[in-house]
Amino acid sequence: MLNKSMGVLLLGCAMLSGCGDKTPTYDAACPVPLSGWRLPKDGIGHLVPVLLVRLRSDGEVFLENHTGRLTPYEGHHIEDDISKSLAETLDDDPPTHIVLDIAATTPCKRVEQVRLAMQQSGACPMHCSEGRDWETWPFGKLP
Repeated sequence: MLNKSMGVLLLGCAMLSGCGDKTPTYDAACPVPLSGWRLPKDGIGHLVPVLLVRLRSDGEVFLENHTGRLTPYEGHHIEDDISKSLAETLDDDPPTHIVLDIAATTPCKRVEQVRLAMQQSGACPMHCSEGRDWETWPFGKLP
């Protein structure tokens, strides 16, 4: 009986202390974009091509162009791949608008790595936004 009571007590203490994974995640700890990045309320320019950078909760990154085709970027230097791909949009006319869509439970450390890679491309902050469901954003003026 004592062992059963002790087990219940330990389980209760563990639940109350919130032990478990304490990794900070996007929605809870780092939802604010880098300085100068646009927000969903700022909208997307009318007839502007959009490049979606989707960051999943497991840390994988996908680049999705305006035709909807997903291209996974895997490997040792994924941040270099992101920067290079975004830098290639700098000569687009009209400029491609880049949207970073981050899953709610993505670890903040990974969010910071991807934001930095995007910033280093030269396309951000001017042509970058962060938020979900960009298709529902209002039309807005781009800088």
